[in-house]
Amino acid sequence: IVKCNDNHYIIRGDNCYYNENDISYNDVIGCLDECYRGEKYIDLNSFFYKLYCIIWVKCYPVRYIYKSLKSKIRSLMK
Repeated sequence: IVKCNDNHYIIRGDNCYYNENDISYNDVIGCLDECYRGEKYIDLNSFFYKLYCIIWVKCYPVRYIYKSLKSKIRSLMK
């Protein structure tokens, strides 16, 4: 979730470089609180995970430029 508005969310999915707008609160069917990455437990409510998410969302313009440049370099090397 990138932003909460009066009656909807703005979200950005994993590895996406664009926002999905107008996701209604009624469209949400669940909330993930914890998960495992391989054998490692990840508490999605921890301070460090929340900080990671904020940084990941805020640096998306840089990630977009990096991905674009990487793609162009790969195409030039072919």
